Amino acid sequence: MEHASIDYQNPMLLEAHACCASHELPLLAEGEESDVNYFGSTLSSAAVSLQKRGLLGRNPDCPTADPRWFYIGGGKAGRGPASEVNLRAIDETVWTVVDDMTEEVVEEVEESKAFFQVYEGAVYMHQGKKFLVTKLEMGARIAKVRRADLKYYTSIRQHTDIAVTGGQAAYDTDRVHLPSTTTSSSVVPLGSSARLEPARHSVSFVSFMKVWQATGKVFDTVDLNLPKVEYDTVCR
Repeated sequence: MEHASIDYQNPMLLEAHACCASHELPLLAEGEESDVNYFGSTLSSAAVSLQKRGLLGRNPDCPTADPRWFYIGGGKAGRGPASEVNLRAIDETVWTVVDDMTEEVVEEVEESKAFFQVYEGAVYMHQGKKFLVTKLEMGARIAKVRRADLKYYTSIRQHTDIAVTGGQAAYDTDRVHLPSTTTSSSVVPLGSSARLEPARHSVSFVSFMKVWQATGKVFDTVDLNLPKVEYDTVCR
């Protein structure tokens, strides 16, 4: 088993985690006894982002100096923010793949991965069954598919751009903490130049190729006109 490494200050992870925590107790993003010790130095910016999304707010009956952030969102059916967190994926938004003949839901696909798999003309595989994507309903995030016996598969062509927006040290420059087999971590005074850089991740979908399954030869290329998939993340 390899040691799992998670960047808990990644905005996509931190905001969901901080939102759930604020439902239990108000968050303190500043001050001597702030929750920065638990959530990291980007907690304050995460709280502001959650405020803009209508999930966190200040107590209107307290002075403006009150540092506490309260959960004010509703969650699904009033069950709190944890009901909005997908345990199998990071994306809160999904595309629904629907069989246009039976109207049955075939599968749900994370929005950030949807256009890699579903686009008009795509050959979509699910549990060994082959479907042809016939239509995208962009507003409803629905991909209509139909069972098809095809002798080819499709391959997406995309362009990925990562724009670095800032930087911070990934590790203490005087020490590097290495995982240990004991209950404590070993500390090695080697230093590190690694950096964590906040970045904007953008993917453009250019076209897709139709490839004969038997020979692997491309016999057609079709241009695509799909919106970019963009999100904020952290790169190293």
